[in-house]
Amino acid sequence: MEEPLLFLTIPTRGDEPGVLANLVRDSGIPRDRVIIIRTDPRATTPDNVTVVDDFGDINIHRWWNTGIQQAQALGASSVAVLNDDIKVSAGTLNQLHSALHETGATIATPGKRLAIHKRSMHPDRFLVGSIWVINPHHGLRPSEDFRWFFGDDDMDIRARIEFSGIVTVPTDFEHLRPGQATDSSVTLQALVREDERLFRRRHPARFVYRKLWHRTQGRASKALRSLFAD
Repeated sequence: MEEPLLFLTIPTRGDEPGVLANLVRDSGIPRDRVIIIRTDPRATTPDNVTVVDDFGDINIHRWWNTGIQQAQALGASSVAVLNDDIKVSAGTLNQLHSALHETGATIATPGKRLAIHKRSMHPDRFLVGSIWVINPHHGLRPSEDFRWFFGDDDMDIRARIEFSGIVTVPTDFEHLRPGQATDSSVTLQALVREDERLFRRRHPARFVYRKLWHRTQGRASKALRSLFAD
C-alpha cells in the first residue's frame, strides 16, 4: 500500500512574507507539495513551491477549495489548510495527517484531547479554522456561499452530520495574529455580517447557542454542553 501523501495549501495576501517562509520551512512538507494561493499581485512567496494566483473578489473558502483541488489533482491523500500567520513545530502537520488516516475521519484539527467527534447536535465547534487537514476523497468542501467567516463553522457541522467526523489532536501550533485582518478592515467586517446572516439561516440552533454564550458568559452553554457530552 502506498504511503498517504500530505500536501499543504496556504492563501496569502503577502502581509508578512517572512512568517510565511518560516511556516513553509517548519511544516516539514516537501516544497513540491506546497501550494500557495496568492490573492494579491504584490505578494511574494517562498521559492520552489506551486503558486496559484486568484485576484478575484474576496472569498477565503474559494481560495481553500482552489488549493485542495490542486493538491488532489497532484495525488494528495490529505491536504493541510493553514492561515499564513500560523507557527508550527516540525511534527504538527504530520500528527494531524496520521490521526486523519488512522481514524478514518474527514477532518483533523488541533484539540485538547485525541477524540473523534461525530455527534450531529453537539453545540461546540471543534474545527480550528486557521489550521486543519482534510481527506479530499471524502468529498467535503468549504461552502463558497460564505466569503470570509462562518464557513469553518458550517464545515464543522457538515463533517459531523454528513461525513466521517472530525478528529481532534493535541499538537503544537500558534496563531500569531488572530482576527487582525478582520479588525482592521471595514470591508471584511461587512462580509462577516453577511456571512453571519447566512449561517443563521442554515444553522439556526447553532446560531442561538453562540448568542447564548455571549449573553450569559458561557453559563447557558455549559448546561447545553452537558446534554451532548462525548
